[in-house]
Amino acid sequence: EYITETMDDGLLLVERETNGPYGLYDARNHRFTLPMKFVNPTVSGNLFIARLGNKTYATEGHYGAYTLTGKEVLPPQFSEIEQNGGYLYTHSADRSRQDVFDLEGKRINLQGYNVIGRFFGEQPLLVQDAKSRKFAFINRQGTLLPIKLPYDEVEPFSNGMAVVGRDRSYGAIDLA
Repeated sequence: EYITETMDDGLLLVERETNGPYGLYDARNHRFTLPMKFVNPTVSGNLFIARLGNKTYATEGHYGAYTLTGKEVLPPQFSEIEQNGGYLYTHSADRSRQDVFDLEGKRINLQGYNVIGRFFGEQPLLVQDAKSRKFAFINRQGTLLPIKLPYDEVEPFSNGMAVVGRDRSYGAIDLA
């Protein structure tokens, strides 16, 4: 095995061979906290995000998220997981759904709503109902905000404004 990264508390990100599987080894306690069964790992803060598999270039397996102590935060069922700020943004295995979770694995967006964009500063997050295709904004707790969105197109908030469109006409809205 090769040590690819040394982390705090004696944790080592190790790789079995070039393009092979990775694991997380606790050098202090002489044991793996995460076994050598992951590829394309990302370690950020207290999270290990990786895809199950044996070769980095193969496409088998799905991404999951785990604490550095080995606890599963999100099961390995996603085509992609990105940590941004204090949230995990995911794409379903078939890429038809996008969700946002907190770092403990609690879903923030309501079931049936796809996430569009990312939380940025104190601005709300844009979501879209998968069935009705109607847009809405949610706060960081996942509560739908009482902002009326009778538009065909809505962009995520940026600098306190969101671009909206209806019948090929465009404008901008603020939080009020």
